[in-house]
Amino acid sequence: MTRSLRACLLLPVLLFIAAGCGANTGSAGTAPAASTAGSSGASSSDAVAAPPKVVLHKVGSFDRPVLALGVPGTDQVAVVEQPGRIRIVSNMTCAARDNCPAKVVTTGTIVLDLTGEVSMGDEQGLLGMAFAPSWPDDPRIFVDYTDLKGTTHVEAWRLATPTAKAVKINTLFEITQPFANHNGGNVAFGPDGLLYIGMGDGGDGGDPGDRAQSAGEQLGKLLRVSVDTDDPTGYVEAGGQLKGGAPGVWALGLRNPWRFSFDSKTGDLWIGDVGQDSFEEIDAIPAKQLEDGPNPNFGWRRREGFAKFDDSGATGPGTRTEPVLDYGHEDGCSVTGGIVYRGKQLPELDGFYVFADFCSDRLRFLPAAGVPGSTQDRGSLAYSE
Repeated sequence: MTRSLRACLLLPVLLFIAAGCGANTGSAGTAPAASTAGSSGASSSDAVAAPPKVVLHKVGSFDRPVLALGVPGTDQVAVVEQPGRIRIVSNMTCAARDNCPAKVVTTGTIVLDLTGEVSMGDEQGLLGMAFAPSWPDDPRIFVDYTDLKGTTHVEAWRLATPTAKAVKINTLFEITQPFANHNGGNVAFGPDGLLYIGMGDGGDGGDPGDRAQSAGEQLGKLLRVSVDTDDPTGYVEAGGQLKGGAPGVWALGLRNPWRFSFDSKTGDLWIGDVGQDSFEEIDAIPAKQLEDGPNPNFGWRRREGFAKFDDSGATGPGTRTEPVLDYGHEDGCSVTGGIVYRGKQLPELDGFYVFADFCSDRLRFLPAAGVPGSTQDRGSLAYSE
């Protein structure tokens, strides 16, 4: 199933403020019942405060934005546009929960323009960006895009200041894509200082090449590498890589990891993996497993969420890792992974994983307490109005 993710909700930017506390009710507050094909039956037993109702505020308008990141050490925001631009913008964050900008930002300083080099077909484009952990002392940024031939590029660029023009340093990876969808595209640094790269299974529905379970393929994987090196390739293999795997492979069995993030308090990894025809899934890996292993196998295409999908062919290596949550397509169609909120302006959201779905205009809240390590019943899921 092909779904464009060009207009995804920009969760990393403060786009919402609380408008009252307490759980939502009715259609906006009741999660769908678990289906027989979905949950394994386990549920969270921790008593967790209900998230507040929230109100979304439009603070920016751009050309197919797919990501927004805070510029380290500033109150500016880097906006990634799918056609190939990165803009640094000011006056887009809310000074307080009840004090958002009155004027919608539409421009900003273009620090990187790859529009002549980026393919825009289907789910292709400029899809990801990350600042080096010590930016601007280490002035590198890392980007993920598909070129005019559809090949994924992961590159390092020098961006010395928020008003400079980025200059290319090197290419870490060029990964051939067999189809125009399921490119993944997220890049982010973990608490271990390693660069993580999300790769989709290459399309085009059902993983026809069974690439996600093939250790020798980089498609359908989570890669991680060290970029703290002078090696001309721009990276070196990090410890704990999948034995016998393709360069950089740490985890396998992903369909299209459309956004992953690390809990800034615990270091746990959270992934939103887009499903096929029936289920969307949320995966989570504890920080200790990032350090010590084992390597996760998230199951695609053997499973979609908790449900069996296609068990033909050999299952790849790695430890079978179930989702912490799946939900059916009566409640969405394409998950957009988010963040575990640890900010100060919305204390009611502290400790909730906040994410979205391309086919819904509601934010979703999942308590992160006790996760990873447990399966969450869909009754734990709450919604914005």
